[in-house]
Amino acid sequence: MFSRLKTLEPLAAAILALAVLSGCGKPAPGEPVADPRAYCIEAVQKADLRAWWGIYRNPDPEYIGAIVDEAAEKDRKGMPAETRGLDRFVQNRVVPKYKLRMEESDEGKAFILARAQERYDDPPTRVWDKNGRFALLDYHVLPGTWKTVSRTSEGLKDPPAVARLPFLKPAVLARSLELLMAAHPEAKVYQVRYAFHFGSELKTVIMEIVPDAQLVYREGGRTPFTAKPMAWKDLLAGRVDLEKLDWDEEMEGYDGPDIHLPPREILPLTD
Repeated sequence: MFSRLKTLEPLAAAILALAVLSGCGKPAPGEPVADPRAYCIEAVQKADLRAWWGIYRNPDPEYIGAIVDEAAEKDRKGMPAETRGLDRFVQNRVVPKYKLRMEESDEGKAFILARAQERYDDPPTRVWDKNGRFALLDYHVLPGTWKTVSRTSEGLKDPPAVARLPFLKPAVLARSLELLMAAHPEAKVYQVRYAFHFGSELKTVIMEIVPDAQLVYREGGRTPFTAKPMAWKDLLAGRVDLEKLDWDEEMEGYDGPDIHLPPREILPLTD
């Protein structure tokens, strides 16, 4: 038996060495691409930019194409012609340049602000539950003023739609409810989601409104609610100033109304 084990040892070592050597080779190339430049442009249009302004990106092929050309010119290997190499090229060369251009140039920041304003003027809405009870209006990041939010970045702060943080102005809330009612008359619960920069944080608020019931909202880990129900007609007339209401929070033995969190995905912009 021992002799058989000794015989197998060199064979096992050879198999292991072959596996190691085969793993050290270059990865197989991807599929050939007929138009690498167009491939890169489309990849940037769909890329997860991991930026709060990602949904406000400039999708113009000419704008992106100029950045692709610049990246290819500065890369000593040029632009790849197969999918695997192009994916790396986009991720490591093109996307960083695109983000820098959008975040730091006056042109890029103006485009982001304009898209935020377009979204605010015509916000997307959706019924998100299977029974059609919950209707969401999603402003995402509200238009505001470009200001420093950290040592290395800027964001949209001081949104005109907000009175005292984190509350929407009465007229803005009333308009939001009117848009939700017009788009989804069958809904029973109305939700307004919006975000803004406060300090170095991007804060997201979800306000939930049920006619003639207590108001409740979610911001961070907090879920404040009004001590009393709010008259629906007053909300629609813009007579309810959220910042002047008495807001309570849950504590032991004192439960507030439930809030139903919508899906986290940002609603796409309406065209």
